[in-house]
Amino acid sequence: MDLSTWMDRLLAAVTVLGGFSAPDLAPHVTIMPQTELARRVCGAADCPVRGAYLPETGVLLDSGLNIDDPRDRSVLLHEIVHYLQQLSGRFGQEPLCRRFVLREVEAYSIQDQYLSRYGLGVGNSDYSLMTWMPPGCTMASLADEATSSEATHP
Repeated sequence: MDLSTWMDRLLAAVTVLGGFSAPDLAPHVTIMPQTELARRVCGAADCPVRGAYLPETGVLLDSGLNIDDPRDRSVLLHEIVHYLQQLSGRFGQEPLCRRFVLREVEAYSIQDQYLSRYGLGVGNSDYSLMTWMPPGCTMASLADEATSSEATHP
């Protein structure tokens, strides 16, 4: 099956699994070598990233992924979740670092649900790849954001 057909199917899957509204347009997808993807997303060639969604660019995917393999295809699904999160403004009211984590947790959860439909079980999306965080985000800044949020929303 070609990428365009998979995009249509994955957009439909994400709208159902994540409760998103169907978008008018699919995100732009750019396929590139993993080392280039790593440089663009992480700033270093040794970053294990396999896909990314950048609002100004669209979805970036590792050219080594086999879109016909459910695990590899789930990387595209994960990035589509981020596209729909951006369009819908989901978690947009949260501070930057907390928003990033909440969006990742949701994307991995939907990815797991998708993989379970192929008998691959929940917990098979690769959470270990969540190694990159936005500049300025650390575990300490997440704790600070949580404390600030609790202070303003008792």
